[in-house]
Amino acid sequence: MVEYRGPNGFVWRRGTHYENIAIDSFAAVEGVFGSDDHDGELYEGNWLFLGTSGVHGTYAHPNDPDFWDPDVDGEGKPLPPMVTVLIVFPRIVSMRYGHIEVTREQAAKLVEWERRTAEEIASRNPAPASAEKEER
Repeated sequence: MVEYRGPNGFVWRRGTHYENIAIDSFAAVEGVFGSDDHDGELYEGNWLFLGTSGVHGTYAHPNDPDFWDPDVDGEGKPLPPMVTVLIVFPRIVSMRYGHIEVTREQAAKLVEWERRTAEEIASRNPAPASAEKEER
C-alpha cells in the first residue's frame, strides 16, 4: 500500500483496487460538500455519514444531547468537540474518513449534508409497493 499526505489534510492510502483517504479537518469535508465548486450543493454521487466510529473515532453525533458537554484530558483541560466522519464515493470505490474538531456552525453544516445524503439514498431506493400499502 502506498501512502502520502496531500493538501487540505488528506492522506492517500492507495491499494490495487481502491482508495481510502484520511481526513483531519473540517476543511477537507467542506472541500467535497460545501466548496465554491459545488455552490454548496451536495453532489448526489458522494455520501456523508457522521458518528460512524471504527478504529478512528466514536459514535458521537452533533445531534446527541451530550455532544457539546466538554470532555477533559488527563490534566482536566477541556477538549474540543470532535465528530467521526465518513464520506463514500460509490462510483469510484473510494472513502474519506477521520475524526475532526468542529464548531457549532461546522457541525450544523455536517448535519445538513448528512440529512441530504439520507434523502439522496432514499430517493435511489424507493420503498417496495407492499411497504407503501402497509403504511396507508
